[in-house]
Amino acid sequence: MTSPLTMISPLTLRSQVRVLACAFFLICAPAWAFGLGSNLLYTGDATTVAPGKTQFLLFTDSTYPARARIGGINLRPGLTGNLDAKIGYSYLWNFSGPNAQLGPNLGLKWRFAGDGRKKPSLAVSTLYVINTDVGGRSHKNDWAATLIASYPTRAAEVLFNYGRVWVGDDVPDLRYVGVALVRPVSKHTLTALEYASLERIGPGGPAALGKQVSAGLVYAQPKSWSYGFQIAYLPEGVRVKWHTTLGVATYF
Repeated sequence: MTSPLTMISPLTLRSQVRVLACAFFLICAPAWAFGLGSNLLYTGDATTVAPGKTQFLLFTDSTYPARARIGGINLRPGLTGNLDAKIGYSYLWNFSGPNAQLGPNLGLKWRFAGDGRKKPSLAVSTLYVINTDVGGRSHKNDWAATLIASYPTRAAEVLFNYGRVWVGDDVPDLRYVGVALVRPVSKHTLTALEYASLERIGPGGPAALGKQVSAGLVYAQPKSWSYGFQIAYLPEGVRVKWHTTLGVATYF
């Protein structure tokens, strides 16, 4: 996951914030997941919400040393045994530039191979943003898709994500790759080590937006509340070197 203030390019500040807000909201937040279904890690896995259940998720992310804060809310109703939907809204408070709104947004996640837990699995997650507003200017054509693979082993579950964001309006699209190792350390607790790379596709700036390494911890009680904390370091970051994410989820 690349944080919202790391891009250096000849694009206008408004376009910069829009591209990075899209990168964060369309790729990272929608993909958060792990085997217990908490959706509280950056890298997604192939689990889906059970039919008849709805997941309620709140998250917030803060960046350092340059300051920005992101907050969001997601509802994920389970539709079938391998398909769920997403309804979300997110907002970026940028203390050194225009703020950005992404939402309401809609998405689907479909697992088309495996069970998402004990077997190697594949899924695809899509997202369409009904409205994107950056500094008072509205856009309506941002959407994204992510291919998700999970491979459980005795030592850890290996996750792989490959995503694209189609930004539109002659703004460069984005390509995302994420890899994670997720390991349970107790009955209700998981740890994760993750690596992500976000690149721009097409003209309009440098090819690479950045890389990050992160570590996370998730505590989940089945059929109750789940809590997640992650910290990420961006070795190539100019204005942002660190960001931290807190999340909480439950089902009803």
